[in-house]
Amino acid sequence: MSPVIIINIFTSLVVFIVGLVMLLGLIPNIPMQSRVIFGIIFMSYGILRFINVQTKIRVKKQNEMREKMEKNTDDLIHKK
Repeated sequence: MSPVIIINIFTSLVVFIVGLVMLLGLIPNIPMQSRVIFGIIFMSYGILRFINVQTKIRVKKQNEMREKMEKNTDDLIHKK
């Protein structure tokens, strides 16, 4: 797995956990409305970022499979 994907997964988890901590009220001295709003925003962004990473991984696998199929097709056609 590439370092970029690992960093993106780590970032999405950290952002989600920060949102969860804010939503649960573990950070003191923040008004209730602000805490809930920012908690939901952070958690949503973490989920969105994780889905984006999963999509990039899926697209990368599809591209690798397509390239492998094209190579095999070329080898089969040009093999005589």
